[in-house]
Amino acid sequence: NKIITISEYTKKEILKYYDFVKEENIHVIYHGIKEEKEPNLYELNHKKENYILYVGERWGYKNFFTLLRALKILQKNNTDIKLYCIGRDFTNSEISYINFLNISNSVVNLGRVSDVELRDLYRQAQLYVSTSMSEGFGLPLLECMKYSTPMILSDIPVYHEIAKNAAIYYTAIDEYELAEAINYVYDNSIVQKQLIESGLSKYIEYSHQNTVKKTIDVYKSLL
Repeated sequence: NKIITISEYTKKEILKYYDFVKEENIHVIYHGIKEEKEPNLYELNHKKENYILYVGERWGYKNFFTLLRALKILQKNNTDIKLYCIGRDFTNSEISYINFLNISNSVVNLGRVSDVELRDLYRQAQLYVSTSMSEGFGLPLLECMKYSTPMILSDIPVYHEIAKNAAIYYTAIDEYELAEAINYVYDNSIVQKQLIESGLSKYIEYSHQNTVKKTIDVYKSLL
């Protein structure tokens, strides 16, 4: 009777592949994030540390190897730059590719971390990168907004829908364009401040309370 989906993009995909579904029966309800009064990094005068942050899975459509190639390009001018990965252990193929690119000293897998550790990693990162070629939503985007992390995102529809002007976008499979985008944002306090302020103004739209209320409203509409 009703379908709840997590973005306008996924709504369009449902209508594209299931022609018997009526558009009026699909309700877009975004994921939410816990609302807290988090201090802005600029209010704390907190210095960003020398790393890029990547959070989540890395296989297949996540397109992680593009980020590794971009890191190799960046290291020609900045040998100190690091990539911190949060998630599962590296696979053998990932380790082999990292070694092939000769960047093993610059790529750090921190594994699974606590919520507090993750919060601090977001806050201290120069920027967050997502290289994904397809997503239904993108929960780390909300975490970046909340914790004052500048974002560089692959140029896919759902990321524009969720982050809008709170991110810099690049062509998903182009490591040179990604490297250029990272170089533009990295250690650039003016650009970072603009992205952070845009994110902080947007993240309050994605609250748990909104998600719960809209979900309950859909169920009540069936009574």
